[in-house]
Amino acid sequence: LFPNLNAQDTVWRGLMRDVRFRRALSLAIDRDEINEVIYFGLATPSANTVMPESPLFKD
Repeated sequence: LFPNLNAQDTVWRGLMRDVRFRRALSLAIDRDEINEVIYFGLATPSANTVMPESPLFKD
């Protein structure tokens, strides 16, 4: 999830800069459902933005 933190709309920008909103939005996304519907169950649902193969990945 990559929210636009620099949105021109001040209300939208305020929401996107609020970590509580971003966490709630992330929790509301049904990654398993997206995997099933769009990727036919072939993807690996994740909330991470860094691939597990990266040295920056933290488990």
